[in-house]
Amino acid sequence: MKAKSRNKGFTLVEVIVVLVILGILIALLVPALTGYIERAREKSALAECRQCVHAAQTLASEKYGQGIVMEFNNDVKKEIQDLAEVSPEGAKGIQELIWNDRAKVTRLVYVSDNDITVRYENGVYSISSNSLASESTLQEIGKIAKTISVSTMDSGAVNGAYTKEFLAKLKEAGIDLEAMGAKSWQYTKVGNGPFLYWSPVDIQGKASGTKVPVMRYNIGTKTFTVWISSVTEGTTGGTYKKFGSYAEYKPSTASSKDEQTYDKMYQHYQEACDKYK
Repeated sequence: MKAKSRNKGFTLVEVIVVLVILGILIALLVPALTGYIERAREKSALAECRQCVHAAQTLASEKYGQGIVMEFNNDVKKEIQDLAEVSPEGAKGIQELIWNDRAKVTRLVYVSDNDITVRYENGVYSISSNSLASESTLQEIGKIAKTISVSTMDSGAVNGAYTKEFLAKLKEAGIDLEAMGAKSWQYTKVGNGPFLYWSPVDIQGKASGTKVPVMRYNIGTKTFTVWISSVTEGTTGGTYKKFGSYAEYKPSTASSKDEQTYDKMYQHYQEACDKYK
């Protein structure tokens, strides 16, 4: 008599159980892996910023010893980055550099290729992956926006001719608004502006009337404040969501101008987010 074969296949239930277990394991591993990758990116950006600070200090001390007053410009930026052996692309890299009257570097802002902003200030380093680069990059964005012959542009109007032109010019300058943290933005020429409003929140999925804290750069006065916008609908090149009316966020706008700084803006923004959850 022939022996019965023991080589049975898996049942459908067994296959489903294995797939479920694999799914659970992947769900547990992916966040951990993502966190590890993000920490590695931050460490890399921090290391590059440290190298730039050391290079900037070396160059500033050398110039000071020669009796030369060093000014921060694109040539000096390149010289420092070459000395630091970092090669960020486009408009990234060192955004701000300040030193005192004895040529000691007191502040340096660096944006890495992976869009992480590292700030050095009086010996302290801080990291932000939710930043629209630096004041100098914002000023560059403002200059480009002012070349567009229209009073308002929105991030949602991706099919609008003026928005397309604006984004194309930004790309030529190596600037990516969304990568820098502005998932939703609006440029408008009104009042004592023009103004650039932005938020790291994608408002396309928000209901009309939703209150969203936004950061504002006044290109005219070079001040930074926080406002509360109501989401509304736009129709330029198709229907989309955009920032509608704006209301002052008093802790920010009521401050004196010397308090309306880039760093203070982010502080007020976090406070506004806690209030308008």
